[in-house]
Amino acid sequence: MSPVQHHAFPPISKRARVYRLTDGKGVPHAVLDECFESLDGALEAALEWIEQQRLVESDAGLSERHAALCLHFGVEVSTPSGDWRTLRHAGLTGFSPAPC
Repeated sequence: MSPVQHHAFPPISKRARVYRLTDGKGVPHAVLDECFESLDGALEAALEWIEQQRLVESDAGLSERHAALCLHFGVEVSTPSGDWRTLRHAGLTGFSPAPC
């Protein structure tokens, strides 16, 4: 019997890693459920959404905006095997590699 293979993504040699945003339950975000080519691109989209939803004051400082981002969004990255690896869960304030 051959092993079951997961084919969410082609092997990493054929496709660069991509990022996606998750919600507080750890599932893909209901509105921003798409793949982003970079971590910065994913975080910029999330920050824009937070501002549009008025989840942070328009005159808020950078640290307040990033705290709101960390509260509402988690981040996952694709793996070479085609799965997703969590980089950060929503609701956490410390985040590396990007500042939160």
